[in-house]
Amino acid sequence: MEENNFTSESINEIAAALSQFQGAVAQPTFNKSVNYGQTRFRYADLAECQRVTRKPLADAGLSVSQLIVGNKLITMVMHKSGQYLRSEL
Repeated sequence: MEENNFTSESINEIAAALSQFQGAVAQPTFNKSVNYGQTRFRYADLAECQRVTRKPLADAGLSVSQLIVGNKLITMVMHKSGQYLRSEL
């Protein structure tokens, strides 16, 4: 994988699939809460986020993968066509 290669050569198919996914995915339910001082925060846990995204991702031909390489977290969104988007943190 090239150091600065954050997208496949073409992204037309993954762009269309991401549009399909974004139109289909539902807002996750805030099913957890935490108190921080006098403030209470509500949030959706990872299991809830996976529950609402799993089918819309599959229906759009998308998958998400995260890898740790050295001191970087690499996230890849891949399309069944082989096109991808990649980010590093």
